[in-house]
Amino acid sequence: CTTPTTDIAITKTAPTTMSNDAAATVTYNLTVSNVSQTQADNVIFTDPIPAGLTVSPLTNGCTSNGQSVTCPVGTLAAGASRSFTITTTAAARSVCGQSLTNTATVGTSTSETNLSNNTSSAATNFTCTTPTTDIAITKTAPTTMSNDAAATVTYNLTVSNVSQTQADN
Repeated sequence: CTTPTTDIAITKTAPTTMSNDAAATVTYNLTVSNVSQTQADNVIFTDPIPAGLTVSPLTNGCTSNGQSVTCPVGTLAAGASRSFTITTTAAARSVCGQSLTNTATVGTSTSETNLSNNTSSAATNFTCTTPTTDIAITKTAPTTMSNDAAATVTYNLTVSNVSQTQADN
């Protein structure tokens, strides 16, 4: 007589590319499945969120401790699955040019033979446009002057940043 075993799996999706010129909301969609013919007990997954992302309020009984999210799935009948959504935010221009990979891992207290499908990763590449600066200069001078050779002419120069980007140096 053999002891029945179970096989749970997790899949994760996320946008592959996002702009980070403004704050970016990254939504991770996770599905935990029992792909065996035996019930899985005490199923739980953990999802360490990459640095640079802030975890939004969680649902479905999920909790966070710093960057680590834990979600109790509970009991999964044979062939059953349960979906979760974890929403995070990257502050504007905080992860420009970076690729953040997020990996979740699922486990069960039930004996399991196939552990190769217990982790799933999703990577998001963050792009940003190169900020442009637009500087303007205006020059004013008196409209009339004396024709005296010793007259002093005063010019007023005004430099303005007319863009949304800080101008340095």
